[in-house]
Amino acid sequence: ALSAREDAQTSLKALALWSGTLEALETLPLPQEKTIDEFEEAFDAVDDGMRKTREGFADTKGKIEEIDSNLRTLKLSGEPPTEDDLTAAREHRERGWALIRSAWLEGKRDEAAEADLDPLLPLEKAYEKSVINADVVADRMRREAESVAHKAELLAARKFQEERAEDISREIVLFEGNRRDLDKEWTARWAPAGINPFSPREMRAWMTNAKELTRRAPEIRKLEGQAGKIAEGIEESKSTLL
Repeated sequence: ALSAREDAQTSLKALALWSGTLEALETLPLPQEKTIDEFEEAFDAVDDGMRKTREGFADTKGKIEEIDSNLRTLKLSGEPPTEDDLTAAREHRERGWALIRSAWLEGKRDEAAEADLDPLLPLEKAYEKSVINADVVADRMRREAESVAHKAELLAARKFQEERAEDISREIVLFEGNRRDLDKEWTARWAPAGINPFSPREMRAWMTNAKELTRRAPEIRKLEGQAGKIAEGIEESKSTLL
C-alpha cells in the first residue's frame, strides 16, 4: 500500500499544471474528451487557414516585388510614356493655347498663368514648346507601343496584387481575432478546474495521465484500508499476548 501510494505521488508530482492532492484530482471538474476533440479541430482549422492566408500574402508580396523589378528594368531601358503622360502633355498644350487666344484675340494677359506654363520662356515660345512636347509624347507612344502596353500590363498587375494583398491582410486580421477568441474560450473551459491549459493535443495526453492516476486511487485506498486492518490486528494480538 505504501509503495502504491508513493508511486502515485511520484506520478502526481510529474503531472504538469497540477499541484494538488490525488483526492482533489479525482473530483476535478475537467472538460469531456469530446470537448477536447472539438477544440482541437477548431484550432487546427483556424491555424491552417491562417497559415495558408499568410502564405498567400507572402506570395502576393513576392509578385509585387517581381513586378517592381520589371518596372525598374523598363525604366532603365528608357521608360515609355503612358496615357496619363500624354493626357498631361495635351492639357499643358491646351492651357498654352487658351493663354495665346486670350492674349492675341482678346488682348487679355494672365501673367501668373503664363509663368506657370513656363517661367523661363515668353508665352509664344512656351506654347510652341508645349505643342512640340505633346507631339513628342504621342510619337514616342506610337513608336514604343509594345513597351507602353507592357508597362500598362505591369501597372495593372501591380494594382491587382496590391488589392489582393489588402484583402488578404483583412483575412489575416479576422483569423487572428478568431484565434484569440478560441484561446479565450478554451481557457474558460478549464477555469473551473483552476488549470491554465496547454493546446488541446497536449491536454489530451494530460487527461490520459490524470485519468490513470485517478483510476489507481480507489485501489490505493483499498490497499491502505487492508493495511490498516492488518496493523490493527497486529496491535490487538500484541495486547492479548501481554
